[in-house]
Amino acid sequence: MKRGTAFLLVLCLLCGLCCLPAAADDAFNTVQYFEDGSRLVTTIFPGCVDDDVGWHNESAEGGGNRVTRSMTRIYYDADNHADWKVVLTATFRLGLLRAVCVDYETKYKIYDHAWYCADTRAEMRANTCKADFTLCLTAAGTVVHTTNVTLQLVCDRKGNVAAEPQKNALDLGVLRRWLLSLRQFFARFFAAA
Repeated sequence: MKRGTAFLLVLCLLCGLCCLPAAADDAFNTVQYFEDGSRLVTTIFPGCVDDDVGWHNESAEGGGNRVTRSMTRIYYDADNHADWKVVLTATFRLGLLRAVCVDYETKYKIYDHAWYCADTRAEMRANTCKADFTLCLTAAGTVVHTTNVTLQLVCDRKGNVAAEPQKNALDLGVLRRWLLSLRQFFARFFAAA
């Protein structure tokens, strides 16, 4: 009787960890204002951005449930004109315990010809995709200002995508220690029975 009850308890705990529904992300904006009247608008939204800008693409094979999110950052000058836009789109494959980034695309668009993009780098690692852009402002052919922009998308195992890791995300180290202590408990429990 004790063994049957213990088995059902473990089964319920594991089902509770693995059978959580995926939550959907809605688009949201954040705006950072600067003293000179310019601003930086950042948006994360479902799907891809497609406006005929050059793409950098690296892909990895994989199946299963996937979620794709895009992050855009647009710089508006003090006269409310868009000067540039950078975009990171990442696709994550969802698993029972974690999400893994399997594909990304980066792109940029220059609206004001005084700006240009000097460098673009991106990487995907585990459940995170990060892109770095170096944008330069020129005057009379000379670079007068350089801006480094970093975009990052992080996905949790439920499919929630944000710019920073979620504080309530599953820590695999904690889960491993919990399962080890649970195993030790049941080893002692069944040895005593």
